[in-house]
Amino acid sequence: DPAKGQKLYLKKLKKGCGLNGAKMAAKHTQDEWEALKDGGKLEDEIKKICPNVKDVKDKYLPDMFDFFHEYGSDSGNVPSC
Repeated sequence: DPAKGQKLYLKKLKKGCGLNGAKMAAKHTQDEWEALKDGGKLEDEIKKICPNVKDVKDKYLPDMFDFFHEYGSDSGNVPSC
């Protein structure tokens, strides 16, 4: 759920990333986010973009993926955060 993913991003990652949700999601295209998820590399990529984030709980990843995918750089969508 993209809305839930947005809330999780704001609560769990924004401070460690130093990026708002729109900038974070725009780091990749929708296809790139999908490839990261399918390859099991989503958490690694979040940590790479946000070196201050130490751990992302697995249960949060599906919703965070939905958020990043929904607002990927090629989506034309802009989140409200």
